[in-house]
Amino acid sequence: MDSFGSAEEDGSSDIKLVIWDLDDTLWQGTLAEGDEPVLNQRRADYVRTLNSRGIVSAICSKNDLAVARAKLEMFGLWEEFVFPRIAFVPKGPAVKQMIADMQLRPANVLFIDDNPHNLHEVAGAASGIRVMDATSSECDALLQAIAESHANVRKSRVADYRILEAKLAAREEIDLTDEDFLAQSDIRASIVFRMDNFDFANRIEELINRSNQLNYTNSCVSPGEINRYILDIDHYHVVSVFAWDRYGYYGLVGAGIYNHYNNVIEHLAFSCRIMHMGIEAFMVDAFREYRVEIDPAQLCKPLPSQPATMIATASFADADIRAKILARESPRDWAAIRLRVMADCQSGALYHYSRFRDMIDHDNRPRLFTLPMMHTGEFTAQKFPPYLVYAAATDYAVWRWGERIPGALDIDLVRLCMARFGEMVAAGGHKCLLILPPQSGYATLYNVHRDCDAVRSQQLHVIFNEAWRAVAQRYPDHFSVIELEDELSLGDLHAHAHHYIPSALKRIAGMMDDWYELTQRQILPNRQPSLG
Repeated sequence: MDSFGSAEEDGSSDIKLVIWDLDDTLWQGTLAEGDEPVLNQRRADYVRTLNSRGIVSAICSKNDLAVARAKLEMFGLWEEFVFPRIAFVPKGPAVKQMIADMQLRPANVLFIDDNPHNLHEVAGAASGIRVMDATSSECDALLQAIAESHANVRKSRVADYRILEAKLAAREEIDLTDEDFLAQSDIRASIVFRMDNFDFANRIEELINRSNQLNYTNSCVSPGEINRYILDIDHYHVVSVFAWDRYGYYGLVGAGIYNHYNNVIEHLAFSCRIMHMGIEAFMVDAFREYRVEIDPAQLCKPLPSQPATMIATASFADADIRAKILARESPRDWAAIRLRVMADCQSGALYHYSRFRDMIDHDNRPRLFTLPMMHTGEFTAQKFPPYLVYAAATDYAVWRWGERIPGALDIDLVRLCMARFGEMVAAGGHKCLLILPPQSGYATLYNVHRDCDAVRSQQLHVIFNEAWRAVAQRYPDHFSVIELEDELSLGDLHAHAHHYIPSALKRIAGMMDDWYELTQRQILPNRQPSLG
């Protein structure tokens, strides 16, 4: 049926689901007439290839379920399909219901059948669906085009739709209101902020570009653009959300990117798999932690009114939660961690640019080390691997001390905490790279936080840098120092003396890597600062 589309005009990149007929489509022969089917191997291969590239396949066939399933199992294909509708019922209503159950739009679905009546019936029942005559020479060309348009995807979504199948089956068995069903589903969600999103950048990009009905900014991103957003913490908040419930793990199901310099929500998209769960409201609440209110007028469609009251928060700062999510999304060997980067909101950038990523763990607020912990004792609950990289500017902001120690900043207490940190590093046999911030230049460069006294802040930089140099000189076998005063130019600074542009962060990461590599070989002399 050429009138229903061609390989050139199919919009193949939009397809998320292929619904297959069986008889004379996936195989040759008609089961109900007693034929022994002959598998179309090429199309069976397409089913597997599409699955591996994130395009799921379902079945809508007029057959006996038990007989058809037995044949599919014989061909090793039964587990490749989701939401099978195998029954002697009209295909139009059946396909329409399948699409609704899978929380998709007809425009993202391709239906393949050899029967013109079925094709017309489905096209009429599910407006916007793509249909293709299985006997057409264009059918396999279209399947090839779909596969090629998703060649960059390396994630099967079969397991995701198995969860939806389980939820649908449970929903039909349990006589509960929608609200009560959500309550018993035990929904958990975890918000990931800022540079923790480096591990999920590809998935965020894919979600934004694939999302249609739940893309509230009607936007897309270029390859690699997510990393640019994550790096630019002075202009953007990058937030993602992961979810799971008693039926299974949904993974990364939402992403938002807010330009807090211009107060614009540039990207806000969700997976269709979390419809009617309240995840959208959960994300909006997460932005409020950054004092951000999303303006509905900036969205291309209204957000659902459903609240997030049925969702329990699982903090990504919790070591177990973080480990479980990373195990599924970005597996790593935690036993291999040898180095910790403690640079607060820029820790992730050094991790991102490092050539030793597999050996690094990094801080990200609220999961961080801060120097006042040496006074409160909180440091004893932290894990410090053999190698530490500490950006001292993390704790040069006055408010950082006020968070944990009431009253005015006590410089003598700061020095005492520095001394205790030095003692801890030496006693534990650690190697620590101290990264000291610039301390000269315009006073405005030291306006590092709201209500900051820039002149006083610069004075503190001089005092604190000198105190850290003394600690490093006291323990020369355990400390090395990088003076950013000597390494960076004014053009390397991003907003102020504590934040740096990507190229500068990349250079700092390179220096960190060189230090780690040389220290591993036990040949690195202490790098003496320039005091002139």
